[in-house]
Amino acid sequence: MAGNTSTSPILESLTNVLDLLPGAMLLLDLRGDILHGNHAAVRMLGIEDARPSFYDLVADSESLQRSLRDARRSTGSLPFSFILLGQDCSVGAIAKPVMTEPGKPPTHILVTCQSHDDAGYKMRMLNRELDRDSDD
Repeated sequence: MAGNTSTSPILESLTNVLDLLPGAMLLLDLRGDILHGNHAAVRMLGIEDARPSFYDLVADSESLQRSLRDARRSTGSLPFSFILLGQDCSVGAIAKPVMTEPGKPPTHILVTCQSHDDAGYKMRMLNRELDRDSDD
């Protein structure tokens, strides 16, 4: 799912930094399309082989769609939080605007994910990696 989201140097730098972070992060456009997911987000959300609609991953997609519509009009509604349906657990998430040009409205949204059961999530991910290694 990793890849260049735009020719913008700011967005290219942002996606490079996201890939280095251990926490799960997604970059969305203002419509809610997933443009980039770092490795932790891909594993946590189980979206390794596909780029699903972001709304398919959200527990209350109608509320999130309203918030993103509001975000397109102004930044007043951002940041906001919601629940994502992860592969093995519910995931709390916070969305924040990303401004690619100073003085202009945000053009992207950065989503930071955090497992409600962080220790359990880490253990599940470790077990999954061990299973993959033993299968190989």
